Amino acid sequence: YEMVLRDWSSDVCSSDLPVTVEAYRDHGQPRPNTVEEALEEAERTLAALAEAGISYDEVTALLQQQGVELFAESYRSVLRRIDEKRRQLAVAIEGRASQLGPFDRDVRATAERLVRERVIERLWAHDPSIWSQDPAVQRAIADRLGWLTIHETMLERVGELEALTEEVRQAGFRHAVLLGMGGSSLAPEVFQRVFGNEARSPELIVLDTTNPDTIARLERELDLDRTLFIVSSKSGTTIETTSLYRYWYGKLAKRKGEAAARHFLAITDPGTPLAREAQEQGFRHVFLNPPDIGGRYSALSYFGLVPAAVIGLPVRALLEPAREMAERLRAERIDNPGLWLGVALARLAEAGRDKVTFITEPALTSLGDWLEQLLAESTGKQETGLVPIVGEPHLAPEGYGADRVFVGVDLALQPHPQTEALLGALAAVGHPVLRSRLWNTWELGAEFLRWEVATAIAGALLGINPFDEPNVQESKDRTGRLLDGFAKTRELTTPPATAANELVLASGIPAASVPEAIERFLDEVRLGGYLALLAFADPMPEVDSRLREARRLLLERLGVATTLGYGPRYLHSIGQLYKGGPPGGAFLLIVVEPRGDLPIPEAPYTFRTLFLAQAFGDYQALADRGKPVLLLRITGDPAHGLDWLLQHLVTAAAR
Repeated sequence: YEMVLRDWSSDVCSSDLPVTVEAYRDHGQPRPNTVEEALEEAERTLAALAEAGISYDEVTALLQQQGVELFAESYRSVLRRIDEKRRQLAVAIEGRASQLGPFDRDVRATAERLVRERVIERLWAHDPSIWSQDPAVQRAIADRLGWLTIHETMLERVGELEALTEEVRQAGFRHAVLLGMGGSSLAPEVFQRVFGNEARSPELIVLDTTNPDTIARLERELDLDRTLFIVSSKSGTTIETTSLYRYWYGKLAKRKGEAAARHFLAITDPGTPLAREAQEQGFRHVFLNPPDIGGRYSALSYFGLVPAAVIGLPVRALLEPAREMAERLRAERIDNPGLWLGVALARLAEAGRDKVTFITEPALTSLGDWLEQLLAESTGKQETGLVPIVGEPHLAPEGYGADRVFVGVDLALQPHPQTEALLGALAAVGHPVLRSRLWNTWELGAEFLRWEVATAIAGALLGINPFDEPNVQESKDRTGRLLDGFAKTRELTTPPATAANELVLASGIPAASVPEAIERFLDEVRLGGYLALLAFADPMPEVDSRLREARRLLLERLGVATTLGYGPRYLHSIGQLYKGGPPGGAFLLIVVEPRGDLPIPEAPYTFRTLFLAQAFGDYQALADRGKPVLLLRITGDPAHGLDWLLQHLVTAAAR
């Protein structure tokens, strides 16, 4: 039996068919109707085996079991070889499709230098001297490198996350509302938008605003009895997250008393105020994330994977490709996908191509928001950095300036024809084009890790620390002072009404000076810079469509790179770059004042006051730095005010 099994496994189970053929040529004896030969003798043999205590059924069952296992292992071996081959092909395709033109030689030379300096080896050894020689900075960086291997830690905890998936299904939740900002919310949002929620699991809704109109609208849509809230904050003190948590917990406590806590999960670092309160309240779960991971590098930690498990995603399918990518990212070669990408981005930025313009496959559009935060918050400091341009309308290839590098993000097996055509046309007129290719959407986890490594490499070459955010606090401090003043006087200090760069559209009717002020502001936008359209507004479709149209008109009129973001969301993403990044930005800040209001339990101010204080605080932070900034306040119907703005931009564009 063992001899037959060995012979069968080595010949039949081999993935190399010629070996099987040669074995049959050596000792095979083909004859017709062999099944019917010596039947009586076979029956006597089986009877003798039974008398000797040998069960033919047990032997054949064992043979079948072990045979299937051998076939399965052979099949898995074939799949592994195919997988490795297609990854090699995908890398080759990505490398050939990327076109750097005259920058290629410099990128290659820099990558070769970093290989000689063993930068990749030092990165994986958590060596902070890659980024700074200052001992204090090195100590801070050393406490922020856990993201490099967090996928391995999470693979060990897959069982815990799978149990969470089943528990949430059994509880019958229909919606999961994530209360978080920036790094706590962007990766989960990508997971929901790319994969959707599994049919038996709740849909994820990210709530990252303090706008009372948005909160009230969501409350009308939710069945609170079947809603799970995920309170997500690394520090456990984020003002937006804390305020939202207190509001929703108060609502559930009125309905369910102490049982309200079973509608809440918390994700935070150990020892934070949120961790303590969640444990005291008896939350359904409290997930303590490794503290050596910054928010924007936390996609493959609990911050990203707990929401993924809640909506029913198989987290192992996200983590396994990340493990395979990590092996590629450890290679001391210039074709290391993280090394090459990071070097290309840094060298192009130093050559003036710092507007990293993403052109994404439709299925991966939401990935752009995550990339925006990673690049902007990591590199936008010390008046340098990569300016991510996400979701921008397309111009003709000749309409873009010499400050652009284009990054195509697509699926290798199903490249989008329009995306391919546009990238090809951009390369044809001389713009550098980088390609970021996923084999399928389940490689998102691998892509997260690749871009994290690339951003760390780019930061080293640009001479900055990619793991801090020194200017984020500026807007927070100004917001805090406005709120402190409100607590004392019950009035929110607004920017001076006489200031030339602060205008009010009351009920959509413009002040006489508004058109001239907008013209003066647009005249301050310089080629080679960028224009940021910042909206503190409820992102309803009628508002969002008008803001996107305004962005298109500004792009076409001015010919400069444009960004569009909603506040306070952008404060935790690209806001760092706006204050600390390269000069040349101009900021059109549109504040649509909320029509309603909601209380914040235990706070001396309401959501409307907090929302406006955040808008005015960011305005002051930009103005204090001498940035070109125009504050446009709209009261009443936001559509009317935005329609007026669009009409003025159309008129201005025609001049």
